[in-house]
Amino acid sequence: MSASSESPSVRSTSSAVRWLVVFVVAAACIALGPWIGYVRSWMRDAFPGRFGTIVNVLVGMLVLAACLAAIARIREVRRRRYTFLALALGTALVSAQMTSSSSANQNAVERFHFIEYGIVTWLCYRAALRDAIGRARTAVVDVSVLLVPVLIALVVGAIDEWFQWFVPERVGEWRDVFLNFTAIAAGLFFSLGVESPVAFTRTWQPGSQRRLAIAAMAAVAVLAAFIGTVHLGTIVDDERAGRFRSRYDASELRSLAADRAARWKAAPPPVTMPRFAREDQYLSEGLWHVQARNRAWGADIGRAWLENRILEEYFDPVLDVRLGPGPINRWPAAQRLDAETRAAQLGKLPRDSQAEPLPIYAWPRPAYWTAVLIILALLAIRAFRS
Repeated sequence: MSASSESPSVRSTSSAVRWLVVFVVAAACIALGPWIGYVRSWMRDAFPGRFGTIVNVLVGMLVLAACLAAIARIREVRRRRYTFLALALGTALVSAQMTSSSSANQNAVERFHFIEYGIVTWLCYRAALRDAIGRARTAVVDVSVLLVPVLIALVVGAIDEWFQWFVPERVGEWRDVFLNFTAIAAGLFFSLGVESPVAFTRTWQPGSQRRLAIAAMAAVAVLAAFIGTVHLGTIVDDERAGRFRSRYDASELRSLAADRAARWKAAPPPVTMPRFAREDQYLSEGLWHVQARNRAWGADIGRAWLENRILEEYFDPVLDVRLGPGPINRWPAAQRLDAETRAAQLGKLPRDSQAEPLPIYAWPRPAYWTAVLIILALLAIRAFRS
């Protein structure tokens, strides 16, 4: 049955089913993160040294299967649709090259995002296109069928990265959201190759601007909440300890230190952090400085001493934590005295910590959230005036 001959009730039911599939797949992508971590760990143990190769081969096979399935569907406007398939592959290859790191295993994991978000984008595009064709009774549609899927997939990607902030051993940051966006772009090009409208019109179809504005509101709200949670912080400037960036101010850090000292005395953190747990961000920040101190030891005693002073002043309970088979994080008395003596001989010591592995922006929170609310208000006006 064609879209033009379907009854309104049938179109409504079909649309609901398509968007339900989008929701289920998106929720699965987000919720299965810790399970995927278990699978990755098992694969690394079962196939040492071959994990990256196995994942790359799997991704390559899935991409090849998707391309063959897409080519099998191409019967008309072939040049345009083959061009979109080529753009999808080109976008994926360029992004993989630009974001490549020294870790082959990490690169393989990042490339799997193109499969994950390619599927989400294709499902969103398919649902949006079928809805637009059903409403307009024509295969000529406006650009909202492209923009709405991108925004929805971007929301899914941002929620996924946001969720990682709460899960031990997973890291989410805005750079990963950008990587997801390139995967979404590749997915959109692939979707246009699989199923392309006859043409695009410059005239907005009824309700398109409202749907686009609502999708934009969702994207702005989720991205703003993600950045506000993960990347907004402050600069703690302590005359004695040094200067460092944190998601907490000095008074909050001292309060958290007192709380953790009391709690961990009765129930210390587990030696191995479970994947299905709420990450303690205070502990994580303290471990940033432990790692920076340990890296500097033997190469830059001034920086190692700086990090240790920050730990003693603001993260003292973290020094008594043992993670893994090694000793606790606190230096033995002899090592601490040796570091203090050698650092004093240097004269001028570094004052700025470089421990944080993720960007922390010391933006004024009131100004940040005011700007976000203004953008949301403008989009809301646009949505309800359309």
